[in-house]
Amino acid sequence: MNDDVLPGLLKEVQAKFEAEFGKSKVVEDTFKKLKAKKATYSTANNFAIEVGEILARALQSVVTADRLPDGKMYYNIAKRLLEPVLGNNYKTVADYAVKVQSDLNKKAKIGLNVKKPVLNQDRIDGLINRLSSEDDFNKVKWILDEPVVNFTQAVIDDTIKINAEFQYSAGLNPTIERRTFGQCCKWCESLSGTYNYPHVPEDFYHRHQRCRCTIEYDPKNGKKQNSWSKKWYRSDRSELERRRKMNIDIRDNNRKSDILEYRKIVDVLGVEKSPISLAEFQDLKYNDSERYSWLKREERFMKELAVKEWSNVFKERVIEAFNKFKKNDISISVHAVSRLPRLNNGKNVLITDNEVIDFIKSGPNYVEGTNKNIYFNPEKQLAIIQNKETNDIVSIVRRKYMKEGWSDVVRDDE
Repeated sequence: MNDDVLPGLLKEVQAKFEAEFGKSKVVEDTFKKLKAKKATYSTANNFAIEVGEILARALQSVVTADRLPDGKMYYNIAKRLLEPVLGNNYKTVADYAVKVQSDLNKKAKIGLNVKKPVLNQDRIDGLINRLSSEDDFNKVKWILDEPVVNFTQAVIDDTIKINAEFQYSAGLNPTIERRTFGQCCKWCESLSGTYNYPHVPEDFYHRHQRCRCTIEYDPKNGKKQNSWSKKWYRSDRSELERRRKMNIDIRDNNRKSDILEYRKIVDVLGVEKSPISLAEFQDLKYNDSERYSWLKREERFMKELAVKEWSNVFKERVIEAFNKFKKNDISISVHAVSRLPRLNNGKNVLITDNEVIDFIKSGPNYVEGTNKNIYFNPEKQLAIIQNKETNDIVSIVRRKYMKEGWSDVVRDDE
């Protein structure tokens, strides 16, 4: 058989999606709120979950192993199936979110344009690669369930992030809030709260599978909430000036400790890979939490690597791999990255660094306890362990069979 099954599958999925979308009470209610200009990002999040779940149900009911060539989801089928349907979900949800942000801006009398997030093609590619990675479709059919919902929800998060960044750059002081839902996990609980942008936790916008936390952003009437006093104040010029001076005071007060920290970073990373000056380091530390976090990760990584009794050639390969994973926004430990060159020793199925990266991007398929995500591919005999709290990949090993105590993420909330 060849991939001519795709047109029929795609047409059925689209028809089922449109039929259920048109009958959905959630969709109807959220559009009523939007029309009445009463929709918030919480409303938008509910809309995204519903749209994601409708598509997931359509995909799962239509795409089955018996309808695929040899019972396998080939890459060219997966690509031509997921790109249009996920692209449609992106457009549907992004358009809704943009209208919500526009209405919120008007209520707050903010005359700024609304930014629309870009389509996350990398995430789609990761799902495509994972879906086509197994000879048996039944082993990866879960990709068409919760990961589809998660992808759709992320469109709302991306809209909030890009507009908070834009309004902050325009001189406003955005306040964003992450709220937990139901009996949430410790990791989500640790991220909940109200934050003054850009000072948000590193993983603020990240979600695990079946995460239903909501992220709220309301520019109000040019006013921002102080997360400590819970009072509102106006972000006028004098307030912006006060904050600028306060930031300078913080830098001055921390100057001695920052000098010591900066010198340690230079000693470990070298001049070329460190901020060019103390001033640049402080600007990064107090205004760019993401870059600062990666700088500290790299410092810890190189410090740990330095004491390893490995050859310079092997250490260079480890550093090269670390940088490759970093470019893909994947944090990996010295132990884990040192395993990569040894994965293809012996009689194991060959696997490349890029395949490992794509596998990680597709999301974990098991969990162990409350603190570990597990990425396991029995065909590749590959197991990847991720620390949930730090998001670091901490180990990569060859393994033929599941470990006792692993739970399927699809059923983990049951």
